[in-house]
Amino acid sequence: MLSEKLNRIFETGRSISFQNTIRRIDGEWESRIVWKHHQLPGNAIIKECCWEGFETIEDCVDNCLEYLVSIE
Repeated sequence: MLSEKLNRIFETGRSISFQNTIRRIDGEWESRIVWKHHQLPGNAIIKECCWEGFETIEDCVDNCLEYLVSIE
């Protein structure tokens, strides 16, 4: 369930943001969702998902969880 996955992400205590963005993919403008891991204190980006982003929030959250598991 999406809410459980989001809770797992935010319970890590890491600064993660999700954002809607527009990307040009194969010559077409597409609406995508991206995640970014920010440094604390400050707001420098430590890591972000692939440039293309994801079509659904589920896919984006799954990718973010995979990243968080890989750094623990």
